Formats: sequence, structure tokens, C-alpha cells
Amino acid sequence: MMRKIIILAVIVLIPFFIAIDGDSTKTLKDKVEKEGYVINPKDSLWEFVKNEFKYNRIDLNIKYQKTYQEPILFSLKNATKRDSLLVEKMMDKLKFIFPNKRIQYFRDFTGEKYIPFSDDKWLSSFKETSDELYSYNNLIVFDNSIKSGGELITSFDLNDRTGLKFGKRKNRWNSYVIENEIKVAIDEKISEIESISFITYFFLESYWKIKNTKPENANPDFRTVKLNYGGYRKNYKKRAKSLFFNDYKFLFQKLFSTNFKEQLTGYMYKTYPWQYTRIFIDKDKVRKNTNTLVIVLGMLLLIFSTTFFWNKKKELTFYDYFFCVFVFFVGLTSLSILHSYLFQIDALNPSIFESVVFLSCSILISLLISFSVLQIEKQINQKINQFGFRLFLKTICTFFALYLPYFLFFLFKDFVLDSESTTIKPVTDLQFLFLVIGLTFTRISIIYLNDYAASQLRQKDLEISNLKTLQAQSETKLLQSQINPHFLYNSLNSIASLALVDASKTQQMAYSLSDLFKYSINRKGKKMGLIKDEIEMVESYLSIEKIRFGERLKYDIQVDETLVEAKIPLFLLQPLVENAVKHGISKNTESGEIVLKIEKEKNAIIITVADNGPDFPEGLVSGHGLQTVFDLLRLSYGDKAKLNWTNTPEKQIVISIPK
Repeated sequence: MMRKIIILAVIVLIPFFIAIDGDSTKTLKDKVEKEGYVINPKDSLWEFVKNEFKYNRIDLNIKYQKTYQEPILFSLKNATKRDSLLVEKMMDKLKFIFPNKRIQYFRDFTGEKYIPFSDDKWLSSFKETSDELYSYNNLIVFDNSIKSGGELITSFDLNDRTGLKFGKRKNRWNSYVIENEIKVAIDEKISEIESISFITYFFLESYWKIKNTKPENANPDFRTVKLNYGGYRKNYKKRAKSLFFNDYKFLFQKLFSTNFKEQLTGYMYKTYPWQYTRIFIDKDKVRKNTNTLVIVLGMLLLIFSTTFFWNKKKELTFYDYFFCVFVFFVGLTSLSILHSYLFQIDALNPSIFESVVFLSCSILISLLISFSVLQIEKQINQKINQFGFRLFLKTICTFFALYLPYFLFFLFKDFVLDSESTTIKPVTDLQFLFLVIGLTFTRISIIYLNDYAASQLRQKDLEISNLKTLQAQSETKLLQSQINPHFLYNSLNSIASLALVDASKTQQMAYSLSDLFKYSINRKGKKMGLIKDEIEMVESYLSIEKIRFGERLKYDIQVDETLVEAKIPLFLLQPLVENAVKHGISKNTESGEIVLKIEKEKNAIIITVADNGPDFPEGLVSGHGLQTVFDLLRLSYGDKAKLNWTNTPEKQIVISIPK
């Protein structure tokens, strides 16, 4: 019981304590993205990678090193000897960034001269088989007519001049771009190292743009899209010495490492709150896990509350109704808050004040609803006899009992709390309505099934009871039929032994035996008899045995006068007395004495049969008569009767039966 209460309390209350926030006016998302809330200082390079992932330009499910192994090729135009040297050194630098790729000139890789897209000969010389090779190429044009800096020209096959279709190279790094042309102008006044850094940066930026360029980004009226970066490069000499040129380099180094996902995840968990990081990294997985957790906790809440409060063995009390309504409503809200806390970083968490007000209102509303429902259902059970109509009324009652707390609380909330800042609302109105309908149907189904099961159980119990009664009657009749032949056998032996010795005693014994059987015949079919009638039967039996044993047999019968009209099983006393004669008096060489006492003790009748014959043997007393007594007591009283025997201080058998 206590364990169930603790589990219910944990499920219901823990989410409130977890989600309570002193500042309930700001969401976690706003704190992180607008106010810069972090748990450790940010890293500018990792932040660049994070932003690229945020805008869906990075897929953590892709192993970039294994997926994109196509070569990176270069072609030059208007390049001086110095320009070519700078490009070659840039290519050496790229080999460390892309260790899994071949980085060469186009002519060295293919053995052919590259024809630019802007050349008139391009269309006539282009072959469909050349498309893949051309997609690897990057044309660097050294153009001193532009300002120091550069521009990127990305060409699309918009007019389908080559017969190629978008998506032909679907799983390639370059899926849609026909030609990647990079125009640069290098100021001869800056150093070689700075110039290499600039060209490297400009290529990496263009290479990244190619990967994320889609057909919908292109203007359908032009075959060429120009992206000017001259404005970003006005002070490139100064920028070349800063971290500005390292962002794309860092991006590609991490992207093409073997454990990029682990590195990004590690940085996020180190820098940002764990709730924000989980959703940022894999929102779908968090949604799935959160929904699973809430469903499991909800099922546990339903199971424990049902088994704890809806006890079919007793009538439902106000306590049961109250806790069912309270646990349902507060539990639903608690699980909703937990779901919001774990998954919805753009939702406000409840404040301490809101939580206290909510719990207080829930208690008051649950008390009101529970008392009303209890009284209504009592009246329904007392005044409505038709089960179907009673079930219909309980359906309406259950629906309002579950829905009213939700409605009344949020009606009351608007007068107590600022409705705009209050976030405690478990589900939408429509969702809650369907949930209440489902739970109402569930409860009514349980009531119907319980009633059906109870009626079937009552019918089975009645059948079993009737069968037990018939069985007990049959066994009693069998025992009684066993007693008569047994006693008749002993009596006839006694008569036979006296017939040649004393005719008068033989006649007296025959008359006494006749009285005994007259007693048995008159009570045929009965199970119980009066004590006074049973005593008369015992006296008739003892008179027969007195003729056999003469002065060797003495007996004394003591009966409480208030018990003579009490009923006991037929033939209960005679086998006890017969056992005393057969196993006691008959073994004595001198006179023997039998004492039969029937007295009252509290709510029981005590029957005692004592004799001065040999002691009872150890263990269960033998003898057909005593076995019959055992069976009669079992069939008549079950486990409420007792039978004991002792040898000291007096040899006796004692029976206790309920009055």
C-alpha cells in the first residue's frame, strides 16, 4: 500500500519540482539564443559549425569522409607564374584538410584541357560523359579588373541545353552546379602566406556553397548567378591575420573527421544546457523518447491508481473518489509539464506561485467534484433498479467528473493568475475532450464487466453451494447407513450369546433393539436431532449393553437442562458411547464406568465421554465409530467443531460444537 502511494506521489509531483523556474517569463530558447545564456564560454569556430547545422546545411547522419570521396580538381585562367605557385601551395594545404580526396589539376587528372562554361566551344565539345568530371572542377580566374577580393559565379543548367536533368548527380558533393568559377584579384603587396590564406578561404567558402546550392536558389531567367564577396574582402590583408579565414577551414576539418558528430555533441553539452542541446542535436529522437517516457509514466499512473483506489471488494468511499479525480487531473498536468520541460524549449516553465495555486485549486475542485459524484452515484444505486439506465447515468456522471476539474480550474485561473504568463495547461481542449471520453468509456466498460463477472460468480457460487449441500446430505446418509448395520451386527451377536442362557434378558434386549431402530426409522432423511432424543437413543443402547455386561457396566448421564432442546447431528452420541464400551469397558476384568456429560460453555456445547478402561493408543484414535464422528462434525460444522481425547488426568473424549 505505502509503496503504491510513494510511486503515485513521485509520478505526480516530481515533474513540478523539476520544471519549476523562478523566472517563468522567458523560455529556455530565448535565454540561449537571444540573451546568450551558456554554462561555459563559447568557441567562435564551433559556433560557426553550430550555425551551419542549425540552418540544415549539415547532416549528422552522414559520414562525410566515407560518402564524399570524389576528387577536387582545379583549372586556372589568366594566371601568372606567381599565381600558379600560390594555387599549388593552396592545394598542398587542402590535402591536410581533405585527407581522403585526390587534389589535382584538371588536366593532370583527366589528360584533357578544361574548356570553361563561358567559352563558345563549351557546348559543342561537352559530352554527357564529361558531366561528372566537370562537376569536380573549380575554375580560378585571376582578374585584376575587379577590386581586391573576388566573386563567385555559379552556373546552372536551367535551359537544359545539354540534355542533363537536375539531380543527375544526386549523391555527389556537387549535385546541380555545372561550373564553379572563382574570380580573384591578389594584391602583390601582401605576403605569400597571406595570399595563400585568402585563396584557400575563398575556395573553401565556394566549395561549401556548392554543396548547399539547390535549383530553387537560382533565378530561372538567367543561366548564371553571381555572388559578390568583394565587400567582405576590403580589408582582407588585416583579416588574413585573424581567425576570420579559419572558419571554413575548421568546418571542413571537423566535417571530414571520423567522429564529427561526437565532437559537435560534446561541444554543445559542454557549452549549452542539456535540454537545449538534446533538441538541437536530434529533435526527432528527443520527441520520440519523450513521448515514450510520458506514455510509460501515464500507464504506470493509471495502473497504480486503478489498483489502489478501485477495490472491488469494498464499496467506494469519498476518499476513493477524491483521489481518483485528483490523481487523474494533477497527474495529466504533471506529465504534460514533464513533456514540455523535456521537449519544448520554447515553452514557459511554471513558477513556484503558479504551481502552488494550481495544486491548491486542484485539491478544492477535486473535493467538490468527488463529494458531488459520490452523492449522485449513491442515489443512482439506491433508486435506479434497471442496470442499463443506471449505467447510462453513471456514464454522464463520470464524464462531468473528469471534465469539470479541467474547465473549472482554467476558469478560476483567469481571475487569479496572469493568463498570458501561466503555462500550466496539459493539452489542448479538443485533446482533453477525447481523453475524457476515452476514460469514461473505459470506466463504464469496467463497471459492466465487473457486474457481469459478479453475476456469473454468484451463479457459480449458488451452483457450488447446492452441490455441496447435496454432497453433504449424501455423505450424512451414507454415514447413518453405516452406523445402523454396525450397531445391528454387535447387538445381534449379544442377543445370540444370551439366547441359550437367559430368555428373559434376550427378550428385553430385543425390545431395546427395536426401540433403537424405531428411533432411526422415524428420523430418516433428517440431518439434525434434539439432544434429548439423542440421549434417549444412548440410554436404549446402554440398556442393551447393561444386559450383556450386568454389574460390570455402570453409566452416568449428566445433561444441562437448558440444552435438551438444542440440536446436534443425528447419531453423534451413540458412536462415542459405543466406542467407550467396546474399547474400554469390555477390556476390564472388573466393573467399568461410563460418564456422559453435555454442558454449556459460552457459545459452545461441550460433550464429554469418559470411561475407566485402558488408555487410548498414541496417535489417531482407531475405531469405526470415531471415524464416523469425525465425518459428522466436518460435514455439519466445517472447521468450527473440535474433537480431543486425553488419558490423563482422566481418560475421556471431548467435543466442542457451536451453539
